[in-house]
Parts: sequence; C-alpha cells; structure tokens
Amino acid sequence: MPPKFKLVKMSLWSERFVPFLKSLKRTHQRFIVLEMDSATLKLDELPHFRPANEAASVVPDADVVLITGTTLLNNTLEDLLALCQPKARVVLVGPTVGLLPDAFLRRGVDVLGGVRVTAPDAFLDVLMEGGSAYHFFGRSAEKVALMRRAATRKLASGVVVHRPSCVDPRPFAA
Repeated sequence: MPPKFKLVKMSLWSERFVPFLKSLKRTHQRFIVLEMDSATLKLDELPHFRPANEAASVVPDADVVLITGTTLLNNTLEDLLALCQPKARVVLVGPTVGLLPDAFLRRGVDVLGGVRVTAPDAFLDVLMEGGSAYHFFGRSAEKVALMRRAATRKLASGVVVHRPSCVDPRPFAA
C-alpha cells in the first residue's frame, strides 16, 4: 500500500506547494490537505481537503507530512510537529524556511526545502519591482534542499545538501 501523505498547508496558498500536489495526483497517491481556507484549493483537490482545526485527527496517521513554511509565520509549526509520529517522514518547504537546519532537525524535520540568495542586490531589485520566484530563480536565487544523511531519523548522522541546479554541494556543507 502506498504511503499516506498528509499535506499540511496552513494559511495562504503557496506556489511551492503546487508541484507536490500535481505529482501526488498524477501518481494517484492518497493524500489529505490541511488548510485554513478551502478556497485556495482547485476543484479536484477539494475531496482531499480537511479544515486545519482537524490536524490532531489527521497528522498522527501520516507516513509523510509535508508542511509549508507559512506555519513558521502563523505560529502553527510547533503544534504540527508535535502531532507527527516518530516514524513519519517530515518535510518543511517554502521560501520562509531558513536553511539553518539544527533547530528543525531537533524537532523531527527530515527535509528542508528553501531558497538561497546568490545575488542579494539583484534579488532585492526583483522583490522591490514586485517580482516573484519566476523572476529570480536561476538569476539571483536557487532552490536548496537539506536532508538527513540517513534514511531514518534514528540513524541520522548529519545533513546532505541538494541543490537541484547544481551537483556539487560542498559550498553548503556544514
């Protein structure tokens, strides 16, 4: 049986979340989306919707929990992480996710997906002009994923850095 995915997205819809949903739908995975506002979901995603206040009855059953960085801003991350089972794979993604993994690893997060700014002045120019990820990725910022070196939390022995656009992770090694 495929793992049960619980996608925990608490607040505003994030463009970072869309690729995960598309992949789950394309591969016919079972998933649930916890969300504060059902209006952020597409029509074919509504059957997977559960109100965010049902987190305590949804998250503990998940094999994989994907959480957006918005939970850092709306102060719901700690409560959600406390609901995750020790064996669950916990992924925290989005531009609001910092890339200093220690605090997240201690709280049970297995994978962090965030943004590394490579050209700060150009990045700020794009933001001040109202630009978004489409305008700065590949130019002044890149996607970065930090993940536990071992397959399970109990055997974790560090962090591996993956930059989708670059094979050499050494500039980010701790």
